[in-house]
Amino acid sequence: MFQAYGTPQKIINILSDMYANNQCCVRHGGQQSDWFTVKSGFRQGCIISPLLFLIAINQQPRGITWKAFNHLKDEDFANDIAIIALSQKDMQEKTICVETTARSIGLKLSHPKSKVLKINIKSNSDVLIDGNCVGNVTDFKYLGSYLTADSNINREITTRIVMASTVFYKLNNIWMSNKIKKDTKSKLCTSNVRSVLPCAQRHGEPTEGLPTRKYLKELTYDQL
Repeated sequence: MFQAYGTPQKIINILSDMYANNQCCVRHGGQQSDWFTVKSGFRQGCIISPLLFLIAINQQPRGITWKAFNHLKDEDFANDIAIIALSQKDMQEKTICVETTARSIGLKLSHPKSKVLKINIKSNSDVLIDGNCVGNVTDFKYLGSYLTADSNINREITTRIVMASTVFYKLNNIWMSNKIKKDTKSKLCTSNVRSVLPCAQRHGEPTEGLPTRKYLKELTYDQL
């Protein structure tokens, strides 16, 4: 894995030695358990562990065939992996590929934490992870935005307005202060409040009765 990134062999050897025959024990109530060998996972408290984990996570999608001679990649964020497929069968195949690749580097997919969002898919078949059914949802929050099966962003808009209003009222002491210039208040509102309003989501449109994204961007702190 590290060789694929061009990591010098010396660094690879050092990292391997850090984890070779690594042992630990459990202390509880002043008593220690027997020492046991750690066969998977990263060293707790080690500053390089987060980097190693991200490299391992980033490597998983690279093993999934997307098209001929191409691979699906960069569909993950931190420790979250998003698989995009055109059919139920395709989704199951990709899930198996991710599961197999993850297992080969000592990781395991969690089916309770995994969810399936079907958009324009009528299949009632379930996606399986290690023989367990993955739950189907009609919407979920990903990277700060609500994704929905019907591509509707009503909930997203409402949430954004509530978030911006919350930030606004937390700064009420600033708005009520006579010692702060109106121009300064306006700049603070733009940077701290209005920046929360624009929808990060780009996949849907609001229905009748809710403001459009253009209107959201034009809201001023007086309207909050």
